[in-house]
Amino acid sequence: MRIKIRNGNIVIEVDEYNRETDMNFPIQNIWAKYGVDRENVLGIYRMMDMDLKSTAPSDINEEAKLLIWNNLCDLEYNDADDSGSYRVIAKKDIMQFTGVTSDIIVIE
Repeated sequence: MRIKIRNGNIVIEVDEYNRETDMNFPIQNIWAKYGVDRENVLGIYRMMDMDLKSTAPSDINEEAKLLIWNNLCDLEYNDADDSGSYRVIAKKDIMQFTGVTSDIIVIE
């Protein structure tokens, strides 16, 4: 079984021995928490935690969450002026990777 995130869905790619078509589970919500995680470095934010909800079973959700986490957790956002502007860019990065619309993403 291979999981991908595509066009706002968690996709389980076709397995020629068990299924004839891919299984798609729409992503309903993505919550991401960002924070400063380095001592003595101010204004550089990274993803600290995240969760997602979809119509997929919980074990599939966990694998999809890990896939998103592994692709986005190392991205750094500069917010030295403490304006919160990193949230806009972080949201765009999540949208680009997952294919979801901005209205289902919550950034804290």
